[in-house]
Amino acid sequence: TVGASGRPFVIGTDAAFKFCATVKIVDVSGTDDFQIGFRRAETVNSAFDDYLDAATFSVNTSANPAAVKLETILNNAATTSTDTTDTLADATSKKFCILVSAGGVVTYTNAGAAPTTTAAFTFDDGDPVVPFIRVLQHADVTGELNIEEWEVAYQ
Repeated sequence: TVGASGRPFVIGTDAAFKFCATVKIVDVSGTDDFQIGFRRAETVNSAFDDYLDAATFSVNTSANPAAVKLETILNNAATTSTDTTDTLADATSKKFCILVSAGGVVTYTNAGAAPTTTAAFTFDDGDPVVPFIRVLQHADVTGELNIEEWEVAYQ
């Protein structure tokens, strides 16, 4: 599949799977576009909103602490953004998990618990998806962005 290394997970074919990553951004206000999650296996896009399908945790404001949001895209429609009311502060390690059922239903955990506010999302049957982390620097610059743990597996 274009834009992916190895075989993507395929909704409706693969068993339930997950992507968990523990990240620490030294200066969280240095990014106004950070995503961690699954996206359609396709050519890498410079703009997050240009993906056909995606389900992510996201920071899209240059603030500290930064609001953590859930951003989803289904079938190339407009990006839906849901404020979890949780935050990410400078130099704080946070473990984000995106879990996808065999049928494509997405659930999320933030530091081991469901986000305070969540959103329903389901990938379509047959969608090939890959895990990804994306960061866009703001003028302030993030400094170090550490990926302390990365786990992709069947549930």
